[in-house]
Order: sequence, then structure tokens, then C-alpha cells
Amino acid sequence: MSPEVSSRLNSLRAIAALVVFLGHFYSVVFPFKYFYPFSLVNHEAVVVFFVLSGYVIAFAVRTKKRSLVEYLSSRISRIYIVIVPVLLLTLVADSIGGLLLDGHRGLPSPTSSIKKVILCMFSLQESWQSTQIFSNSPLWSISYEFQYYVIFGLFTYLSGWRRWIGVFVASMIAGPQILLLLPCWLTGVLVFHIHSLHINVGDRKRISRYWLGFSGLLLLVTIFLKGAFLNPNPLRIEGLSYSGQFLSDYCISMFVGLFVYSFTAGYFPGEGLFHKLLLPLCAVSFSLYAVHLPLFELARGLGVDSGLGVLLALSIVSVITVGFYMLFERRHRSLNTFLLSLTKKYN
Repeated sequence: MSPEVSSRLNSLRAIAALVVFLGHFYSVVFPFKYFYPFSLVNHEAVVVFFVLSGYVIAFAVRTKKRSLVEYLSSRISRIYIVIVPVLLLTLVADSIGGLLLDGHRGLPSPTSSIKKVILCMFSLQESWQSTQIFSNSPLWSISYEFQYYVIFGLFTYLSGWRRWIGVFVASMIAGPQILLLLPCWLTGVLVFHIHSLHINVGDRKRISRYWLGFSGLLLLVTIFLKGAFLNPNPLRIEGLSYSGQFLSDYCISMFVGLFVYSFTAGYFPGEGLFHKLLLPLCAVSFSLYAVHLPLFELARGLGVDSGLGVLLALSIVSVITVGFYMLFERRHRSLNTFLLSLTKKYN
């Protein structure tokens, strides 16, 4: 993947993470009226994550010659290098809130807490039933995404009857809720493969791709606006937790796919400056997504409702986010190397 394409995808992912962050800031910490629209499209921003993830994983599988073990080690290291310390942070934040603050829900019973920790450690909190990991509800999408990694890896790296048995078993573990949004993730895979067929397109086809992206962006904006005016979603099916609005999610993923298809081609005026402005956010977007909500819940329990308090809360969350990136997220390659060394040692 060229540096330009990588920068554009990272920028789009950073914007989606910022949408979730600002939406939760509005609904949990402080109802700043200009952030209200973001609170309506938190879920749609996660659908953007899924499409981008499918695109990036398809690229990695196509261009990097490796085994199933190497693929899974890479995926595990990228996720768990952040999720394990985030789980500890969530436990600490919720424990403090429950012990000291009347407005905080705190931790559930020890038995329930242990169950939640085990489910989160295996990314099974959304398999067959939805189990919120304490105050950190955004972790639901990590469970979905990890199961997609496993299913796609088994399908790609195995062959014959092993492939189909592996995919079947992984799908049964994932459960119907997670599988319902798999087409959103696979949209990104499809976009990559279509894109890879047009690497050497001429200017005429390149212009047509711009038009596709422009129309996709317009449709995406239309759906977001529709969500703002038709809330709750009339297409939502109760009982399916985060997959309840899968029908509208399919539409959104197609529009996002059209946009990504165009977004990854050609040159856009001013994009150099745009990427430079977003570069810090691009680096920490995963950590920001994973850590912010338990800290917001703690801030709400503390009664943060003034300008100075809000700025202080934002500053603390920003510092912790950067700390998580520096201490954990950017070290995923070291963890991957360690995991691979273990597999070689015991093989």
C-alpha cells in the first residue's frame, strides 16, 4: 500500500474515532450543542471502521506472504497490546467511581466481573449475547472485528475441508449478531479487490472513480442526516443489540465503500496539509477509541459541568490516550515478535 493511500485511510479512521469520541463527550460529560450531531452517528462511525478494516486486512493478506499462525499473531498483537491495559484501566476507573461517587454505577458483583473479564480476554462478549464490558461499551466493536479476523484468516489460509470446517466452527463461536454485520466488513475486502484490478487506470477511469466517490459521499451524508431526523432508526430490529440496524448498516457500508474506492485514488488538493493536521490523531485513534468512555463516565460521576472542569477532563483523557499509544499501541510489533517466537519454540 502506498504511503498516500495509507495516509488517507488512516485519516478516515481518525475522523471516525473522533466522531465517536465527540458523540460520547456530548451524551456522557457535557451537552455542548455543537457536538449533538456526533451523538447521533456513533454507530455509523463504527461501520466506517469495519469497512476500513476489511480493506486493510485484504491488502495485508494479498501482499504479505505468511502462514495462518503469523496472520493471527499479527492480529492478536495489534488488538491485545491495547485491550488488556484498557480492560485494567476500565476496572480501575469503574472501581474508583463505584467506591467514591454516588453518580457512578461502579462494578457489578465479583462473579459477574470475572465473567466479563474472561469474555473480553477472548473477544467473546458479543458472541450469541451482548455483554457490556463495564462502562466501556465501545469494546463491542473489538469483539466483532476480532471474530472477522479469525473467520477471514481461516477462509484464506486453509484449504479443502479444513477451510470449511474452520469457518463453520469460527462462525458458530461468533454467533448470529456478529455475523449479521460481517457483510459490512467484507465490503472493505471487496473494495480492495476491485481497487487492485485498476491500479494502472488511465485518467478517464480515474475521473470516473472521483465521481463514484463523490456520489458515495453524498449518499453517506444523506444517510447520516436521515439518522439525525429519524431517531430511533425505524429499520432497527430489537433483540439484536448492536446488529439491530443491520439493514441500514448494509446501505451505509456500501456508500462508505464507494467513497473509499475513490478516496484511495488520485491526488486531492490540500491533502498534504490535511494529513499533517490529522497525523497526531491518526497515530492514537485506536487508543482514543478504547480508553475514552470509562474516563468520561468517571468525569460524569465527579460532576464535571463547568468550562474549566470540561477542559481538565479533556486534557486528562488526551494525556492518558497518548500514554497508551506510547506505552502499548506502538509496541505491537514487539509483541508480535514475542508471540511468533513462542510458537516456534513449542512447535
